[in-house]
Amino acid sequence: MNQKENSSSDKALTFKQRLSIQFTKYWKYTRKWFPFAALIGAVCGVLMSLFTALVVNLQVWLDVIPIYVRFPIVGGITSLFLYFGFREVRGAGMSFVLKHKNTTTPIRPRVILTKFITSVLTLGVNSPAGREGPAVTLGSATSSVIGDKLGMTKEDEMHAITIGAAACTAAVFRAPLGGTVFASEVPYKRDLDETVFLPALVASAIAMLISDALLRLMHSTPAYFDLGPINLDLTFINSLHFIIIGIFAGFFGIGFSILFKLLAKWVEKYLKAFLLPFFGMLLTTLVVYFVDKYSLPTGVSLEGTGFLSINSLVADYGSITIGILLILLIGKILVTSTCVGFGNSAGVMGPSLVTGASLGALYAKMVPSIEPIAVPVIVVSMSAMHTATTKTPIASMILVLEMVGFPNLVIPFILSNAMAFIISMDFSLYGGQIESKEVILRRRIQYTDLLTTLTVKESMEEEYPTVNDDASLQESFSLLYLHKTSALLVEDKNGQLQGIISAIDFQTGFASGKTYVHEVMTKDVIIAFPDETLNQAFDRLTENGIECMPVVDREKRTHVVGIIRFRDIENRYETALTKLQSQRELTMEEIEDVI
Repeated sequence: MNQKENSSSDKALTFKQRLSIQFTKYWKYTRKWFPFAALIGAVCGVLMSLFTALVVNLQVWLDVIPIYVRFPIVGGITSLFLYFGFREVRGAGMSFVLKHKNTTTPIRPRVILTKFITSVLTLGVNSPAGREGPAVTLGSATSSVIGDKLGMTKEDEMHAITIGAAACTAAVFRAPLGGTVFASEVPYKRDLDETVFLPALVASAIAMLISDALLRLMHSTPAYFDLGPINLDLTFINSLHFIIIGIFAGFFGIGFSILFKLLAKWVEKYLKAFLLPFFGMLLTTLVVYFVDKYSLPTGVSLEGTGFLSINSLVADYGSITIGILLILLIGKILVTSTCVGFGNSAGVMGPSLVTGASLGALYAKMVPSIEPIAVPVIVVSMSAMHTATTKTPIASMILVLEMVGFPNLVIPFILSNAMAFIISMDFSLYGGQIESKEVILRRRIQYTDLLTTLTVKESMEEEYPTVNDDASLQESFSLLYLHKTSALLVEDKNGQLQGIISAIDFQTGFASGKTYVHEVMTKDVIIAFPDETLNQAFDRLTENGIECMPVVDREKRTHVVGIIRFRDIENRYETALTKLQSQRELTMEEIEDVI
């Protein structure tokens, strides 16, 4: 059935029939995801309340033990887990989860127990680490296990992972919207998983409410931000300062990411991988012990997630010196790299917020004219640094806004986070992130036999933009933007194919002073035939590094019958997968190649 027939069929449907189709479609989605989201929210709420309560109480109980005893012991325990093959306990766990999500590989039930134990111990001794990594791993594993028990398809199970990750993140930070956006945004550097966003939001709200209620009953509420009320007079000059903060955060984010990843790789040349957590904790102990004892004032420390240090930084801003801020900034980056970067089981959000707060305070100290807005600068810098180190700009804004309760900082957050995201490029503390969902889809296409059963004719677009070979470059150039395409087919007055002109050809023509399309167009056109398979078309596009090519008649190759693009192949592939209810999953080796 062609496009015209499809359009005619749609028009033939009555309003009642169309309404029935839409209701059936959305009811199927609602019935599938919302009960599951409610279940996951409840389970994750209970799970994270137990997790947080244990961490909070262990920090009190174990505080009497010197850090040069408790830190190495926990590092040694993590090393033992790695020695016996429990790789999921390594580091934040984010790369572990993302590899399973992107390869549609179920997460084993044991992950819930192993990650829970090692993360509670790591955070319980007040090591310099965050809680988001364990939260995402525990939520993802819980959703994967429950989804598997309920008979979900592997594709649905991967979306279920987002719901669980969102619920546990929301519960641990009391930030349902931020937790949901974070879980949706973190798998990709320039995309997000929006398929189950609303169910994930529901699960997050339920998890946060249950966790908060249980923690109050257990008298185990953790430390959160307590920065007090704030007023910000947002002027044009102030906005420039927030942009500058974003630029600084971007550069420091690059340094943080490089040190975090490369330091452990360098040490690994001389040690077996499973020993890294233990050795890392030894290094962390040395730095934390001497810096905290001899360099930092009471209330500010390299230990822990850093929320209390940020509260002290804001409360005692006037008495904090530039030297202390530099020590806190560089010290926190170093100890996070030796602790979490060397594989101890915890996250990086807390440390990244502390480094951001230190950077913001340092900037405010060095630019005395902005002292009246020092606190907003500190808070905005926290979010900017988290953006720069995790590539989650939207989640970073929302999470910090929810945690500190400063809605009037939305615009400063946007300005600084945008600059931090741009400046820090692809550097990130999280392994396992890919550019976007399109990368995974194209890699799945590359490794599937399904495309050999589909033809170009059933996937090509029969309507496509063209330009005459004697048309002017200046007038034709706007057609690229009008049709949102990267190239135009060039035809003569009789409608016969003469060539193709891309955006690069236009740029070359303008630079060399050319006037007409035929002077810069590509005459040796790469083509496809209607009876070819999509596999052949996909390979041709990939091998030649192009996004589209004309489809021509075999007998008369200047007669164009359509155009085939990557997105046409991707759309047809997804449709075929849905119809067949089957899919070939990526292997861990293939996803590593993508990363």
